[in-house]
Amino acid sequence: MGRLFRSAKWRFEPATPSQIAFLSKKKGTAPIEGVKGWEAKTLTKGEAANLITRFKHGVQAYYEKKLVQEGKAAKAIAKEQRRVNSEVIRVGPLHGSRRAKVSLL
Repeated sequence: MGRLFRSAKWRFEPATPSQIAFLSKKKGTAPIEGVKGWEAKTLTKGEAANLITRFKHGVQAYYEKKLVQEGKAAKAIAKEQRRVNSEVIRVGPLHGSRRAKVSLL
C-alpha cells in the first residue's frame, strides 16, 4: 500500500508521455482547476496522476453520468407515451377504405 502515499518516489519523477498526451487533450476542452499554466516540462507523475483522477472521477464524470441517466429517463417516458397512445380506440370511418358507406334508415 506504500505506493499510493503522497511521498512515494514515483510521484516526483517526470510525467510520462501518455499522461501528458491525455492532459493535453483534456486541457483544450476544460480548464484545469488548481493548476495554472502547467507545462509538460515541469509536470511530475504525481501531479499528472492527481489531475487525471480529477478528470476521470470528478465533477465531469458526475455530469456525464447524470446526462446519460436523464437521457434514459426521457426515452422511458417517450416509450410509455407511445404505449398509452397505441391503446386509444378510435371509432369512425377507416381512412382509405373502399367500402361503400352504408346508411341506416
